[in-house]
Amino acid sequence: EDVAKILPEDFLRHYELEEVEAIEKFNVHQKIRIACKAYLEHKLLWKLEKDLEEAELSVIKDAKYKTDGPEPIVGYFYGKKNAVRNVRLILTAKQNEIAVEKIKERVRDLY
Repeated sequence: EDVAKILPEDFLRHYELEEVEAIEKFNVHQKIRIACKAYLEHKLLWKLEKDLEEAELSVIKDAKYKTDGPEPIVGYFYGKKNAVRNVRLILTAKQNEIAVEKIKERVRDLY
């Protein structure tokens, strides 16, 4: 009942559906849909986070080929944000003595 007060009507129509059905009904990017399905199957939260960030970056990658407008600046910002995220991930993993193979699988694609 409390959810009905918060969510828009479009979301409430899908509230009673199973997770996979709801993912199919929402109008989201294909990579986001694939990431959500993979999470429901494997229950790896770090993988969901990585897949969602890479889906976001795949949309932004086209921005570097634009010659006018705000797209190159936004793309540059997200590229730097992603690089900082990777450095933070690597340093934290090294500090916690995590194996190199596990670090490699968790590092995000570059812009």
